Amino acid sequence: MKHRWRRWKPSCSIKIVANQNGNGNRETSLAKMETILQANGKGQIDAVFAINDPTGIGAKIAAEQAGRDKEMFIVGVDGSPDAVTTLKENKSYVGSSAQNPFNMITIAVETAFKVLAGEKVEPLIKLPTDFITTENVKDYKGW
Repeated sequence: MKHRWRRWKPSCSIKIVANQNGNGNRETSLAKMETILQANGKGQIDAVFAINDPTGIGAKIAAEQAGRDKEMFIVGVDGSPDAVTTLKENKSYVGSSAQNPFNMITIAVETAFKVLAGEKVEPLIKLPTDFITTENVKDYKGW
């Protein structure tokens, strides 16, 4: 993320107040978010981007426990079953960029067979995602 941010920063008005590694799990992320909330007073955090749903849900729980969930929105990545449940609550966790494990493995295997057959493959293969929100979660089929 740091290398991407360096490219965006010149044209962006976003101020990053913290960048912590929650190790992709809910409990560690909850603790990291508690520290971030303590270091940044009310109104200083508008949004949280989490690298996956467990991280985002941990941040959401910390914000709720601190009584600060209404001052920010949180988004994650994966479209996990836990994210679907959380999105249906219609609170501060407002979105998840859903990756489809079935599609991911299908494309990976197809690409591997092409390589084994001596075919040239693209060095970067972008996979489609769906952005699941509180508004469209009811239509999301999940993994």
